[in-house]
Formats: sequence, C-alpha cells, structure tokens
Amino acid sequence: MELNLDEQNLLANFRRLSAAAQQEVLDYVIFLKKKHEEGDNETEAPASDRCAVKSPEERPETVKEPLFTE
Repeated sequence: MELNLDEQNLLANFRRLSAAAQQEVLDYVIFLKKKHEEGDNETEAPASDRCAVKSPEERPETVKEPLFTE
C-alpha cells in the first residue's frame, strides 16, 4: 500500500504513542465515525456547522434562448 507523506507521518506518530494513548485515539475515531453515520441519516434539521443550500434565483441572462448566427 502506498501512502503519501502526510499519511506516513500520521502512522509513524501513532506508532510512537503508548498503548493507552493509541486506544484513546482509536476510541475517538470510532466515536467520530458513528457521529458521522448518524448525521447522514438525519435529514430533518441541518447541523449548526453546515449552511443550508439555497435554490439559485432566476436570472434573465441565464434563460436559454436559441442562438442565431449568420
């Protein structure tokens, strides 16, 4: 498996941690993954760190009209 420099650095630093610290990092990753998966299922209320997508307003210059050339 080929890793880029940042990934290699993260892996090397993770391996330097004590066993307890590694387990703490892994527990936090599991927590974040579960939180993200639960967030995907929620479509009712937007999260506070996300902005709502607004529908683009109609502009007359974007209306498609046939283009006539001579």
